[in-house]
Amino acid sequence: MTTLPLATRPQDRPQELLAAYAQHCTLLSMSPTSAGDRLAGARRFLGEYPDLQAWMGRPLAARLADLARVKSAWPLVGFAALTGRARVDFDLLAARHVGRSFAGAAAALFAEDLTTLRAAAARLGWAGPWTETVIGEAVPLAVAATGHRPSALSEDDIDQVRAAVRTSAYYTPAVRRSHLSHLHSLARLLYEARIIDTPPIHRRGQGPGNLASRLSVVAAPAIREVMLTYLQAKQAVVKVSSIRNLASHLAAFGEFLTRAYPDLSRLVDLRREHIRPTPRSSRPAAGADNGLARTRSARTR
Repeated sequence: MTTLPLATRPQDRPQELLAAYAQHCTLLSMSPTSAGDRLAGARRFLGEYPDLQAWMGRPLAARLADLARVKSAWPLVGFAALTGRARVDFDLLAARHVGRSFAGAAAALFAEDLTTLRAAAARLGWAGPWTETVIGEAVPLAVAATGHRPSALSEDDIDQVRAAVRTSAYYTPAVRRSHLSHLHSLARLLYEARIIDTPPIHRRGQGPGNLASRLSVVAAPAIREVMLTYLQAKQAVVKVSSIRNLASHLAAFGEFLTRAYPDLSRLVDLRREHIRPTPRSSRPAAGADNGLARTRSARTR
């Protein structure tokens, strides 16, 4: 059973949990009949398992059978997981394919946080559908797995969820790649929103990502925008694999400029000495990678 370190609050008694859940249900877009059915299912479930955390200790197969038998119990478990009222192992989250199924609850619980993330996505120029995919899929999974609300997520939280996704036996390769891509984009949003301090670096095995995410290591907005515009223009005339390689080369060069010349903010100010410094005192530290070796093959594209 895979369990991530989780921030939990003192456990509520069944009646306290049910009262908090009932209040939460009033914030969701559902009819009174649907809300009544949910609460009835929650009462039945807590009647059988008054200690939700103790229920989490049952074998996974038994819990899945319980949830199949009392279908309205899963939203209650989701509420407890998203609010830190229960510690949920990642195997259960993966087996139930948590993501979009908790999106509505997350939107009601963390409206202000999600507004902040959407504003960050707008600054990055993300398309609306991709923004909603990342917020609807990655945010509920990360919050349920860690017990931290979106504005309190850390780099370690995202790394731990990534590691759990990579090793979960309940994901197909395609689903695993999708989750890793969404988590990478979530980390980009968290960085843009100044919730985490380090921009994510797109690495092999983290899903295909998009062009903007691959260039997220380039700190200067103007340089990143020029690189992105160039890649978008090249998309019309070269293969997808070539675009991915070119994006990796540009990201490596942009990361070198960010590290070695943090004050360089525009490509128009780029000089030969930035690439091939001649005075010994102006050279980057030994071993620094300026990305040139990886860009040679891209010069003719």
